[in-house]
Amino acid sequence: MIGENVVGMDEGAVIKNGRVVDTVDLKRRVRLYQDHQRDGYGAIIVQANVEDSRLGVLEYACACFGPRGRGNKPATPSHIDARCIS
Repeated sequence: MIGENVVGMDEGAVIKNGRVVDTVDLKRRVRLYQDHQRDGYGAIIVQANVEDSRLGVLEYACACFGPRGRGNKPATPSHIDARCIS
């Protein structure tokens, strides 16, 4: 679980026209999960509040790491959009 306001608290986040376009901390948290994931099990859940909705955090997370539903593989480096890798 990645808690709400992760982008709003990220001093390295880049926000243009009121929308997040890059974030250091969210990407770091996803990479930590991926580094410790075993056998393809588990999930990353991004919690959002009103501020996150205004910034487009969930849309950014889905664009970068891909939405994965029940029965689909979790996000792996091959699923990450190239614009989301720094």
